[in-house]
Parts: sequence; structure tokens; C-alpha cells
Amino acid sequence: MAQVPPLILVADNDPDVSVLLADVLRMHGARTEVVPDGRAAVQRLEGGDIDLLVCDLDMPHLDGEGVVQALAQCPSPPPVLIVSGFIDDATVARLHRSPHVCGVLRKPFDVIEFAQRACATATASAQARLAKGETRVCDA
Repeated sequence: MAQVPPLILVADNDPDVSVLLADVLRMHGARTEVVPDGRAAVQRLEGGDIDLLVCDLDMPHLDGEGVVQALAQCPSPPPVLIVSGFIDDATVARLHRSPHVCGVLRKPFDVIEFAQRACATATASAQARLAKGETRVCDA
């Protein structure tokens, strides 16, 4: 049976950034979905089967830190890769204390390295989820 590519959710309110990140992730073999803000990200995560969340911090309705806090209520949240252009060292340290934050990247960053890292993380996450028979669903 063919392995299904991992599913990565991109949450960023800048449509140009969202399209770029989703395109480069697809070029590296992932499936992607895009949402424009944190509230939409949490709603989509409630649907399950997301293998990685790529999340900006500065978004309307619910910022990236709010999304990370909401995921703390999930029994088996996906890993989260934070991408942000405006982030201080204290925020980075706070985010790294969250068990499901797998990394923090400051914009601008190398999109090829980003895609390789994100796809590797999402693939490992998908394999672990499938091995456990889990469907990631959040009731945040």
C-alpha cells in the first residue's frame, strides 16, 4: 500500500507567505491546507489528521501563542513549527517550553531548509500517529 504524504496546515494571515510556504511544502511531497488566522487553525485542527502545524505568531482573531495554548487541551496535538518575523528571545524561550512546539524560525528564512525540516517532522509525526492508530482531533 502506498504511503499517504503527510498533511501540513499553514496558518498565516499574509496570503503571499501562505501561498509560498504551501507551494514549497508541496514541492517537497507534503499535502497542505492553508488558513488565514489562529481561530481558523484551531477549528481545522478539530477536524483531525494534521501532521504538522506551521504557524505565524502575529495573526488576527487568535495569535500563534493562543493557538499553542489551545493545543495544550488536545490529547494528542500535532507538532508545531512557529514562523515569525517579529519575535524576541523571551517569546522563543516561552514557546520552546511547550511540549508540542518543535521549532521556531525567524522570517526571513531559507524556504528549502524550512520545507525539508517541516516535511521530515510531518512525516515522522504521521508515521507515529498511524502506528498508534490515532486520528489527531482537538477539542480545544
